[in-house]
Amino acid sequence: MAEAMAYSWWLLSYMFGMNIGFGLYSSRHDARHALLVNDTELPFIKSVQPVVNVHPLVSETEFTAPEYANLYCSISPRIAYIICDSGRFLSGKNKVDEVIVTDLNSKMVAQAMVHIIGNTEDVILSLRNHIGLRYARKNVALLI
Repeated sequence: MAEAMAYSWWLLSYMFGMNIGFGLYSSRHDARHALLVNDTELPFIKSVQPVVNVHPLVSETEFTAPEYANLYCSISPRIAYIICDSGRFLSGKNKVDEVIVTDLNSKMVAQAMVHIIGNTEDVILSLRNHIGLRYARKNVALLI
C-alpha cells in the first residue's frame, strides 16, 4: 500500500489541491477573506501545518468533520490571511491586537505536530510546551 501511495501521490495531491481550490472559489461570496495586520510586539508564528481551522466551534478534543471553518494561515510575523465562515473578521484588512494574536498562535501551536517557526527565540520558548496539545487531548479522550 505504501509503495502504491508513493507512486500515485502526485495524482492524489493534484486532485486534493484542485478540490480545495474549487471549494474556495465556489464559496468566495459566502466566506469572508481577510488580511490580518499585526502591529503588536507579539509576532504571528508558523508551523509545518500551514493552514489551521481556528473557528471557535471546532472541537479541541474530537476529530470530527467540522461544520464551520475559519482557515487561518500566517504569512509573516506581521501578516496573516484568514477565510472566515464566522463574523469574527470583516472582509479586507483588519488590525489585530495582542489578545487575537495570542489566540491564533495558541491554536496554531496546538495543531502543530513537532515544529513551530517564529522570528524570536522568546516567542518560540513561550509556546514550545503547547506543541501538539490538540493531539494530546485526543489521545487522552481516547484512553478514557
